[in-house]
Amino acid sequence: MADPLLVSLTEAARICGIGRTRAYQMAAAGTFPGIVRIGRSVRVSVRRLEEWIEAETAGRSTAA
Repeated sequence: MADPLLVSLTEAARICGIGRTRAYQMAAAGTFPGIVRIGRSVRVSVRRLEEWIEAETAGRSTAA
């Protein structure tokens, strides 16, 4: 089975390493990437989330 295109906001928060509450706050403010609303359900585009993570971490060194 292929990887999902959309995940729950809770799963997206886990991927980002942030709390569920913070993710919902960001979604409500329009600052969480890749939000897709399906009726009352909130999902996150995995592709958009990955692109956002890459953009946010671009140029940052992983060495301490």
